[in-house]
Amino acid sequence: MNSIDPFTVEVIRHALNQAAEEMSLTVMRAARSPLLHEAGDLSSAITDASGELVSQGRDIPMHMGVMSFTVKEFLKRVPAERLARGDVWFLNLPEVGGNHLPDVKAIRPVFHGDRVVAFAVSLAHWADIGGAVPGSY
Repeated sequence: MNSIDPFTVEVIRHALNQAAEEMSLTVMRAARSPLLHEAGDLSSAITDASGELVSQGRDIPMHMGVMSFTVKEFLKRVPAERLARGDVWFLNLPEVGGNHLPDVKAIRPVFHGDRVVAFAVSLAHWADIGGAVPGSY
């Protein structure tokens, strides 16, 4: 039986955590909204192909609780076979892992060959999503 030594496991674990952290930092640097750029009202994570949380950035803990659920619910509506390289799906449905409507999620499949092996997920608070009054729901 092949086994992975603990050193290799830790290197991979920290690399995945750093990737999730870099996702959040990239969104913060690129964002125009002060909610994202200054307040950091966002979170990032990586899940496996079935939606189980693999790694996360040092972000908002409440957001982390919905990341895995969001991907699992998304896959019920959009099977992995429909996904293609370069796809990014945006959603804000509260029943699909949302805390509330202004929490918009971006889900991007990660491929190895022709198979989805993971998902990169970012959640950001979108201040105005089209309510009757600016800033409303």
